[in-house]
Amino acid sequence: MDQLSSKFFINKFYLTRSFKDQFGLPVNSYLIQIRITHAKQLLRFTELSIEKIGQECGMNDANYFSRI
Repeated sequence: MDQLSSKFFINKFYLTRSFKDQFGLPVNSYLIQIRITHAKQLLRFTELSIEKIGQECGMNDANYFSRI
């Protein structure tokens, strides 16, 4: 959030509220959806281990990745 807010020169709380108003879900939920979609593609079309896929999707803890 800090990176996004500094990139667009707006307050991170305003960014969070505006994103939720516009898209109907919080930024973190949106990012998780994107990561999971990418993980599904990797699981289906590659031979990478679950740990490697989790790392590539930005989830370095394999247990957390499995729960999500």
